[in-house]
Amino acid sequence: MTSRNLQTCRHDPDVLKPRPGLPRVRDLIVDTAQFFKRYDPIEPCFASDAPQPEKKHRQFPTSPTGMVKESMIGRAVRRGLKIDMPRVVARTRNTVTEADRPLPAALIADLRTDHAGESGAVMIYRGILVATRDAGVRHFAQAHLATEARHLAQIEALLAPPHRSRLLPLWRIAGWLTGALPAWAGPRAVYATIEAVETFVDRHYAEQIVSIDRHDPGHSAPPLQALRALLQACRGDEIAHRDEAAALFALSGKPPTLALRAWVWSVGAGSRVAVKICRRV
Repeated sequence: MTSRNLQTCRHDPDVLKPRPGLPRVRDLIVDTAQFFKRYDPIEPCFASDAPQPEKKHRQFPTSPTGMVKESMIGRAVRRGLKIDMPRVVARTRNTVTEADRPLPAALIADLRTDHAGESGAVMIYRGILVATRDAGVRHFAQAHLATEARHLAQIEALLAPPHRSRLLPLWRIAGWLTGALPAWAGPRAVYATIEAVETFVDRHYAEQIVSIDRHDPGHSAPPLQALRALLQACRGDEIAHRDEAAALFALSGKPPTLALRAWVWSVGAGSRVAVKICRRV
């Protein structure tokens, strides 16, 4: 509430806002996945069935890679078992769980292209909003901008900054121009551009899903399956954007001009080149 964590039943609400520090999903709903991912390993330090001691609880020692896993000591603590902490730390020092394993290099490169693409998509709609005063186009762009911003936040949570494209400023500029230039030409050019962009993105996400299935044919690796589910959801949104843009373009009842067909081709070709570059830089 107004960037303060207060109980609304005890205070008159000023402005209700999502909880700060967590990615916003919708309205006041935030994504708590990252919070609980960090909380689970240290949960045993806060939860105990033992009687309250006269002095404060002592926290558990940590391994060089972080807090000792709850699965190894939390249950033992709750059962009142004695723990040989040096032995536990030694056992966990070199332990890597499936969830901690890094993604294959090919999938990290794919995520880099996704991050750059969603960054560019956000800028496409911002460019449209700057360049047009058409109410229908603005409503279209605002709704799609919210979706692309959510996609960007979800992918940023998976891709560490060192793995992101070093050409992000270029992709943002290119995205802004891809939105602003057709917006100056009119609504038909905007809808044709978005249809072309989303057609490419649909294929791009579909190829990545196939790649994940090759890496995990048994669908048994939780990190890969979580990534697959995210990409599938993003793909569904992009398909909806493509179909909406195509339907709005068709309402005009006119075929695309030669200039518009050339522009649409250049958008698709530019997207393919950008992906190839982004896999490496």
